[in-house]
This record gives sequence, C-alpha cells and structure tokens, in this order.
Amino acid sequence: MRSERRMPRTRTLSMRGSISSWMKDQWKRLLLAWGDRPLSMTGSAGAIVVAVVVLGQVMQGELYIRGLNYPDATTLLMLCGVLTAGLVALRRCSDPQAVALSWVIAVSCLYAYEAIYLGALWTLWLLVGFPQLHGRVVHVQVLPWPVDRHQVYLINRCSKLALFITYFTLLPPIRGRAHGHASPEARPSFT
Repeated sequence: MRSERRMPRTRTLSMRGSISSWMKDQWKRLLLAWGDRPLSMTGSAGAIVVAVVVLGQVMQGELYIRGLNYPDATTLLMLCGVLTAGLVALRRCSDPQAVALSWVIAVSCLYAYEAIYLGALWTLWLLVGFPQLHGRVVHVQVLPWPVDRHQVYLINRCSKLALFITYFTLLPPIRGRAHGHASPEARPSFT
C-alpha cells in the first residue's frame, strides 16, 4: 500500500493567500517606486518594451528594423540592456542623474562600438576586400579569405556582444550600495 503525503487543504489555501498578498505588495512597491522615480521607471519600462518588441521581430526573422530606417536589431537590444543596467546600477543617485548618466553610458557604448568597428575591423575588412552583406567585395583582397554574408554578420555581432559585456561589467554592481551612498540623505549635492 502506497502512502501519499498530501498537504492539508488549509495549508494550500494559506499558501495561495500568501502568494496573492506577496503579489499585491510587489505591485504597491512598483507603484511607489514609480511615484518616487518617474524618469528611471519610465526609462526602464520603455527599454524593456522596446527590447521585447525587437526580440519579437528578430524571432520572426527580421534582423533590421524597417520603421527606424533599418538599424540592426542587436544595436537596439544593446542600447536597451545597457540603459536598463545603468538605471539599476545608479539607483542611489537622484532620478535625473541616473537617467542622464545611463543615457550617456548607453550612447557612449554605441559610439565606442562604432569606433572599434570602423577602426580595428576596418583594417581586417580592407585586407579581405571589404566584403559586403550581399557577397561582393569592394577592394582587391590582400588576404585570400573567402568571407561570405554569414561570416560578416557573425563577426559584426560578436564584436558588438563583446563590447556590450564590457560595458555591462564596468557598471557598478547591481546588488549592494552604488557609489557607496548608504541613504538618500548621503547623496552628493551638485548644486
């Protein structure tokens, strides 16, 4: 005879009640945070929505966003990720400071990527004949490396991922105190 351990019905109902009260508490915390830090919360919510929409388009096979004059989808994902990580890491700063610094970090990540891509990879592209996504080369190849469309895309995305990880790890730790400020009263004054 097999004995089964079943939870008493009252225990199950109390667990459901505690989960429900936990969810209510989380919603209250979210609404209070939105009232205290409207710029940061709106920026984070916007970045998350954009990231979800872009991921949906990528999953449908669209790697370039038509409505925005064909930027690469991974560029938008990189910006959303760095922006959200910056807002979380700088949560101890004032709301305008956190948003402004997060945007500066995100845009500098984009320009640093472009500088690396146009600087270091430019040399490689010139040596292999400056291959285009459609398969043709623009210059005479110095290195006899047949680069196809998929390799060009892969090299481009790998360099972008490496820079994103670099920026993401350079931000202050998300857990613990950012910039060593223990309380809102200990924040630095820039006036």
